[in-house]
Amino acid sequence: MVYIYKVDEVIFCAKDNTAQSIIYWMTKMSSLDLDFKIAQPDSLYLIGSNSIDTAGDLYVMNINSIATKSNIRNKRTFDIVSACLILLISPILLFYYKNKSLFFKNILYVLIGKKTVVGYQFNQETTEYQLPKIKSGILFPSDKSVQNSFASDKLNLIYARDYSIQKDLVILKNAWQKLDR
Repeated sequence: MVYIYKVDEVIFCAKDNTAQSIIYWMTKMSSLDLDFKIAQPDSLYLIGSNSIDTAGDLYVMNINSIATKSNIRNKRTFDIVSACLILLISPILLFYYKNKSLFFKNILYVLIGKKTVVGYQFNQETTEYQLPKIKSGILFPSDKSVQNSFASDKLNLIYARDYSIQKDLVILKNAWQKLDR
């Protein structure tokens, strides 16, 4: 296939191939002008270098799931429907919130499109990944206090890569008590 399609880069999946198999094929194709990368299972990165003298580049796997037109539309629909339902049951919910005015302000911002119900969680030490742009959120993929900026970054990447309305619904279901922050 490398010869037929004139491939210039080969990415091995470490989940499906043994280290021996990967090394065998890299050795067998070493005479060709190819770049090799290895995708680790359950990782957001590809490992590889084009030279033994350099560390190589870090490749972040495709994280554009949240940025597709259909997902942008789905996310906005989720925001409107959930904000309306929250407003509808707000007389009951008000007993659970300390900051009632911020609760209503947040829901109003979601309705007019200034905020989203679920967004990225950024810390002061958060590294700059090129995440697809979304509005700031009231709730986050993990509302646990993440002390480690790498963990927060990884959760943001996973959320962006694997976005679905179901994930937003689960986050809202588990963290609705925090809509007043």
